[in-house]
Amino acid sequence: MKNENKKNNAQKKANSGFYIVLSLCLVAVGVAAWSVTQEFSGTEPNLEYSEPDNSYTEITEIPEAPVDSNLTDIEYDEPEPQDTPASTTPEIPTAEYFLMPIEGNIIKVYDNVTLQYSATLGDMRLHTGIDIAATGGSAVKSAGDGTVTEIYNDAALGTVVVIDHGNSVVAKYCGLENETAVKSGDTVKAGTELGTLGIIPIESADESHLHFEIFEGGTAVSPLQKMGMEN
Repeated sequence: MKNENKKNNAQKKANSGFYIVLSLCLVAVGVAAWSVTQEFSGTEPNLEYSEPDNSYTEITEIPEAPVDSNLTDIEYDEPEPQDTPASTTPEIPTAEYFLMPIEGNIIKVYDNVTLQYSATLGDMRLHTGIDIAATGGSAVKSAGDGTVTEIYNDAALGTVVVIDHGNSVVAKYCGLENETAVKSGDTVKAGTELGTLGIIPIESADESHLHFEIFEGGTAVSPLQKMGMEN
């Protein structure tokens, strides 16, 4: 019986100690809560928006860069003119004299006024060149210095070689064989072989000959007069 009483008393003491500790914890928690409340109770949150400070200092004067006075004494040198490159276009040789382009007699003269009879066509017409009789295959030569500007086949005049002799003088050598000894762009001298004599379709009824024309400024002129062989 005594032992049971002792046990009950011990149990009561233990329970009493637990409650004492619990009470102390509650008091500590309350004190801490009170302290926090006191710390923030007098502070109100700042809910107003503050614009950033965008102020700037206005510059009213731009500082001048230092000028080196020595620069004003420097003289300006004009650039030297560049040499203009020479033209790459070759100069057209100018004929200083003329030769007959083929050996033979003149069988028809130049006439831009009086009509002449064409045995091939059976009509009368102007003759804007001279016809020099020669055997087919004979050498046809340049009448003077110049540049070959064109070679073409013509239905009426056969193969034609055109030479610029300078000073607006251009000659046509008509009735050559298809194969020529020169080509367009060649520079020739007086007496340079151009090819051999063939036929002239529009004058085929006449004896074999070279039809030779000279133009000055684009107008047909008398070949003999231009070559200084006739007044």
